[in-house]
Amino acid sequence: MSYSLFKLWMSVLLLSFSAVGCATLQVKPKHEKPSPSIAEVTRLQSELAARDRKIFELEGLLKAKASEFRPIAPKVDNKPVQTYDLQNKNIHAPGVSVTDVQRALTRAGYETGPIDGHFGKKTRDALKRFQKAKGLKADGFVGKQTWSLLQV
Repeated sequence: MSYSLFKLWMSVLLLSFSAVGCATLQVKPKHEKPSPSIAEVTRLQSELAARDRKIFELEGLLKAKASEFRPIAPKVDNKPVQTYDLQNKNIHAPGVSVTDVQRALTRAGYETGPIDGHFGKKTRDALKRFQKAKGLKADGFVGKQTWSLLQV
């Protein structure tokens, strides 16, 4: 048998297997996950809705408790003491919070990102741009001078 005749015979053989659909040649996925039933999907949706309601309820309780909280101004020898935002070392103006700074910068036209009380990169960059525009040292710290200009 010549080589070209052998090649032709193999081609015909392969074509016949593919046309007939030989089960041994079909590729099946090894680990096929069954699709979830409608009952399973409905159960998961109900569970998710219940958890959402619980989160909403807890957020309401948290807001109610937070509104009851009133910080006590520290006093030494019956005189009020200046306090600073101890959680943020960038604020050196008494009684000023990060959200106060973010709101003031936003009002002044400087984008701080979300007003979330986090002194992040966007807030710091906005503060430095503000300080530079006002002729202050652009150090990214809110001191009395920077805060007084932000309140204008």
